[in-house]
Amino acid sequence: SRLNPTRVRAFATAMGKLAKTDPIDAAVLAHLAQTLEEAPSTVPSPERERLRELVQRREQLVSQRDDERRRLHQARDPFVRKCLEDAIKALKEAIRRYDKEIAKAMKVVDAEQAQ
Repeated sequence: SRLNPTRVRAFATAMGKLAKTDPIDAAVLAHLAQTLEEAPSTVPSPERERLRELVQRREQLVSQRDDERRRLHQARDPFVRKCLEDAIKALKEAIRRYDKEIAKAMKVVDAEQAQ
């Protein structure tokens, strides 16, 4: 498991261990490990990491699309409105492509978990 160093230091302070030496740190970490009932952290697979990245980017695109929609509602100039409409259309298409890629990535991750 990975632990936040600040959390470990706070635990050591709560135990009254103010000095910071390797033997004290080892004892504090051992005691903290016994106290906490956290599941061990695992490194995400490349497939899971890819899925995370795809979802994160899709969320960014959705946010951009929503921003452009708000701008469109405020725009008065025909040229500006047309440019915003084109941008929204392009963002919708990109989101659609990401949806397809996310669906594929989810199948890979699901198959990986089934093993």
